[in-house]
Formats: sequence, structure tokens, C-alpha cells
Amino acid sequence: MNDKADCKKGNCKKENRGKQAELEANTYLQNQGLTTLELNFYSRFGEIDIILLQNKGKILNSKTLIFCEVRSRKNMGYGSALESITVHKQQKIIKTAQYFMLKNPQYANLAARFDVVIVSRNLKEIDWIKNAF
Repeated sequence: MNDKADCKKGNCKKENRGKQAELEANTYLQNQGLTTLELNFYSRFGEIDIILLQNKGKILNSKTLIFCEVRSRKNMGYGSALESITVHKQQKIIKTAQYFMLKNPQYANLAARFDVVIVSRNLKEIDWIKNAF
């Protein structure tokens, strides 16, 4: 069975749909010039779907660490996807990001932000919300 093809047709299980959405989001972000550092980073505080690095240009030390939450949605409305990331979920992501920087001190002094990528269930539409929270 081809999971990606099934998901594009809308015929995949929830856990497969989420994993495919994360892979599609990661590919999309890499195509935007970001470098993937981690996929599905886990800690006792929670999980971050994708951790990326963005080079901002020629200025020395102008890199940004991006912690990205991926959401798969039937309806691509911003409200429903952003609303699904509760304050409690945001706190878990922030604590996990702090833990990541503690475990990876080479990134500790970089600017950081929290983005959300919304992927349609058929994997055809992607919306990238920068600085989502």
C-alpha cells in the first residue's frame, strides 16, 4: 500500500495522515531554504514536529532557530488550526524548545521563533504561519 498516494486521495489513517503532513511540511520548508535539524524531537515536556535553521543572509550570526508545529486539516482556515494549538500545548512546545537548546548549546544564542504549518488532508495545500505564538 502506498501511504502517500492514499493520503493524497484522502484515504489514510489519522496517524499516517499526521506523519505524511509532517513530511510534506518538512519538504516545503526545505524548499523555502531552511535546513532541518530534527524531526519529531521528544523530551519529557513534549514533542516538536520539526526543528529547522534559517540563514538570514550575509550578516554574521544571522541565523534563526525555528520550532515548527504541523497540523493536518480538512479545512484550511487559519482559525481552526491555530486554535487547536492551545496555551497548554504552546507551553509544552516552548519547554521542549528550551530543553533542545540546553542539550544543543551551539544553538543557545540564536534567535528563535515558533511557526505553524497547516497541511491540507489531501497534501495539496500548505500554509506557513511564521511567529504563530
